Amino acid sequence: MIKKFMILCLIAFLLCGCHDNKNKNDILNYMERIYYKDDEYAIYSNFTNLQIKIDNQIYTLKDAFEKNKITLEELINNMIWFADYNDGGSKAYKSSSEMEVNGEFYLATCNTVHGNKNIVIGNTSNIVDYCQYN
Repeated sequence: MIKKFMILCLIAFLLCGCHDNKNKNDILNYMERIYYKDDEYAIYSNFTNLQIKIDNQIYTLKDAFEKNKITLEELINNMIWFADYNDGGSKAYKSSSEMEVNGEFYLATCNTVHGNKNIVIGNTSNIVDYCQYN
């Protein structure tokens, strides 16, 4: 009898599956929008004081964008690509040592089938997971 009950519970679990309890608002509250470019994209980061080196000067990433010290294309060109994703075309990059001031960071260019074109920057290599929430 216990064996049947356990099998039924297992089947119910498999049929229902498990789901991520994170919701979009929780994730977005954790990430700060550090830059917005018209209706093209927004850049979100959980690294609010991330510093980068540009021409031997140190800036927070937010200041570098606001003061036009770097463009998104320049930032990406100075990073190391490491993955493409099958969510519509998102890509992930790792910082190069030349840019790093306070440790390595990761960047995801979101391009999901749901139309997310935002940029997400963080301190974990699975940063592209945030593309599904923005």
